[in-house]
Amino acid sequence: MDEWAGNCGSCWAFSSTGALEGALARKSGKLISLSEQQLVDCTRTKHGNDGCNGGYMYTAFKYLENNTIESEADYPYQATDGPCRYNESLGVGSIRDIGNVTEGNETSLMEAVALVGPISVAIDASALGFMFYR
Repeated sequence: MDEWAGNCGSCWAFSSTGALEGALARKSGKLISLSEQQLVDCTRTKHGNDGCNGGYMYTAFKYLENNTIESEADYPYQATDGPCRYNESLGVGSIRDIGNVTEGNETSLMEAVALVGPISVAIDASALGFMFYR
């Protein structure tokens, strides 16, 4: 993951595409790198995310219920906010259904991984212990 976020707070987009890449690979047998930049650019404001200032995987997934996602090759990562350049004809996948795992329930998380596949997870890393972790 280190084309990584750079100075852009887009970890939520990387988590989203990572789960989707795994799900698409399970279904198609092909691993396609998906566009984090599309999520950064196209889920801002109207969809509730704030691009490089942060966002939520759930919001990205809701966006992808109505829009396809492009490949990284077609919509490359820039590590900055930009205008949405979504081109539906270049889409390689979308989402049909979104589910949530109960926060703090490790058994539910294990069941979801076993039965559904790749899961997108977030950790609040704003505590000082995370900021200075080496």
